[in-house]
Amino acid sequence: MTRGQIAQKLGDTADELVGAMHSTGILYTEAVREFKKRFIEKVLKANGGNCCHAARELRMHRNSLSRTMAELGIDPNDFRATCRRKPMRRFNDGFGTKGMAARA
Repeated sequence: MTRGQIAQKLGDTADELVGAMHSTGILYTEAVREFKKRFIEKVLKANGGNCCHAARELRMHRNSLSRTMAELGIDPNDFRATCRRKPMRRFNDGFGTKGMAARA
């Protein structure tokens, strides 16, 4: 599918969506809010919940993305993988200093 075909299909879908929203009485502010929320959630999901990568893809500053996410009630942890590496254990090396345990 070419870029022009995608744009045409998107335009047709947008026309149908706008018509349905208008006929059901959805306000402009509600429509914009819902669009922003779903768009950001989609990009966050594609980036595994990584806000820095998502902000770069959205071409916006990371702080602006964080502020927008807070306004929309989006938690990036909802899009992150659940299995994360365990933190390394600290140990006492016997010399009165504490260091990091060597990885095995």
